[in-house]
Amino acid sequence: MAVKPIAQRLLNLPRPVLIGLAVVASLLLLMGGCQLLKPKPKVDPFRFAAVERGDVTKTVSASGNVQALVTVQVGSQLSGLVSQVLVDFNSPVSKGDVLAVIDAKTYASRVNQGTADLGAVTAALAQQRAALEQAKAQNEVDQAAYRRTK
Repeated sequence: MAVKPIAQRLLNLPRPVLIGLAVVASLLLLMGGCQLLKPKPKVDPFRFAAVERGDVTKTVSASGNVQALVTVQVGSQLSGLVSQVLVDFNSPVSKGDVLAVIDAKTYASRVNQGTADLGAVTAALAQQRAALEQAKAQNEVDQAAYRRTK
């Protein structure tokens, strides 16, 4: 038994049923078109109130993410702990202005350590020079002793 396609089965329906289906489909299309073409009422964005005397206030509240219009990369030649911030949010600045002060204790301790290391190396150099002079003197003594035994 072969299955008939839907279009062929619909054509085999009695004529009054086909006319009824066509009328119902036409009415549905006509109602949908009327709903689409129907003018929308305008929403009045203003609220009216009686005139009163008072202060004018404007408040805006919103939720969402805030993004900057212009983003500027700020860098420093050093890194360290910031001890002072000399500007505030949205403060006008220009090239060369000091924006923050980095804690100098870390760098002062590094300078002191370097100075101490330099002193230690200088002392070690003096000690090595003294040892060299002593070795030269001992060499002369040994040379003289060698010549005498010859």
